[in-house]
Amino acid sequence: MPKGMLKLRTKSCAGRFEELRQASEADLQPGTIEYERHRLTRAQADAQELKNARDSAEVVETAFCTFVLSRIAGEIASILDGIPLSVQRRFPELENRHVDFLKRDIIKAMNKAAALDELIPGLLSEYIEQSG
Repeated sequence: MPKGMLKLRTKSCAGRFEELRQASEADLQPGTIEYERHRLTRAQADAQELKNARDSAEVVETAFCTFVLSRIAGEIASILDGIPLSVQRRFPELENRHVDFLKRDIIKAMNKAAALDELIPGLLSEYIEQSG
């Protein structure tokens, strides 16, 4: 049998297996031992899939994302903090009002970056609502 035929047959069997699985799930009655056993097995399988995805770095925890983004935001804020002085040294002919204007806008950006760890949970909730 050619290799392609075997794959087709395997897919056909897998499709039939999925149909049978769904049919047997529909026959389960809530509150029965079989139903609870099935629910537990599904939960264990889901937990194992999530663990495997985490181990292979396909998914990460929200706390890790918050940590990384906060660290990067801190580094960006540090760079932003030095911009007014660099501009003033490079262009000494600029008036103080120009440098002060630049400082004010940079401070706004730095404050946004500093608040990132507080914003992430709300942004995550918003994302879940919009994508769900």
